[in-house]
Amino acid sequence: MEQSNKPQEAEKIEAKEKVEATAKIQSDKMEENTTTTPDVAPNRVAPHKKMIGATTFPAWYDYLALLAMFFVAQLIIGWVAAHCGLSGDVVSELVSGDADSLAGDVARRTAARATAIGYLVGMSLMVFMTLIYRQMRGSHGNLIKLSIKGLEPVRLLTLMVVVLAASVVIEPIVNLLPGEVDYNFLGRGGWALLSTVIFAPLFEEVIFRGVILGSVRSRSGVIAAWLISSLCFGLAHGVPSQIVATFVIGLILGYAYLRSGSLLTSMALHAMNNALAMLMIMLGMEQTSLSEMVGTGAYLAIYSVSLIIFIIWIWQAVSRIRRMRLAERTIFAEQEEEE
Repeated sequence: MEQSNKPQEAEKIEAKEKVEATAKIQSDKMEENTTTTPDVAPNRVAPHKKMIGATTFPAWYDYLALLAMFFVAQLIIGWVAAHCGLSGDVVSELVSGDADSLAGDVARRTAARATAIGYLVGMSLMVFMTLIYRQMRGSHGNLIKLSIKGLEPVRLLTLMVVVLAASVVIEPIVNLLPGEVDYNFLGRGGWALLSTVIFAPLFEEVIFRGVILGSVRSRSGVIAAWLISSLCFGLAHGVPSQIVATFVIGLILGYAYLRSGSLLTSMALHAMNNALAMLMIMLGMEQTSLSEMVGTGAYLAIYSVSLIIFIIWIWQAVSRIRRMRLAERTIFAEQEEEE
């Protein structure tokens, strides 16, 4: 009996040793993981800490710096355009010459080419200077989001209807403000379309919706970002009538970007709006009001429908952006508790 029990006892001891060895290995692995893994997972906290309140950019003086860079960019645009054919004679022809004459047509085409090249060079430098300045101020992260998934045709068409409705609603206010714009300097033809439909949406959306809206949201939240980026967009257009119009359009473009998460959406909407504006310019109707085009009766009907559309959109946009802000605060509060 004793001899038969000895192998069993040996097997029990061997099995016990194996269990203890396995437990030790698992314990060593757990200790190794706790020493190499941070207390707070970076992917949960770091992005939101970067999203709200983690940076001082942009402060009030940063807006002055951006304004100075924008002014420098305008000087560069003018200098490059002058060296690409926009001479004093061409300017005189644009201002006082006969637009329908051969000389006027040549002047406008020359202006279109010179303006497009100048705009490309000047705004490229503006984007470069803005991104470098932002990094120098300690603000990092990719703000230029170009996801094709956010480019939804139905949303684009819907927002284009809102843009048209908003333009109709604010037209009486815009007409009362000073600041008539001379569109002759945009020129005509392919170069004019290139600068207004391609270059302008590309560079302006990167600066105003990408850098400014994204940076302000990182510091102050989505509501401030939406309003401030739209105001900067309006002020960049200079004259009072354009400031009001582009501020309202900026609200719609900013909403398009926030809803889609992609600059491609706001770029496409911006391009559609500019293409329609260029069509009006080429038809010689840029200074013609809607009431002059359709008559008083039709104008009142169009204005009423446009006002309803615009009010519904404002209500929807404000409600959705407020929900975005509440979501930001909730997530931020949860992460503060985790810390």
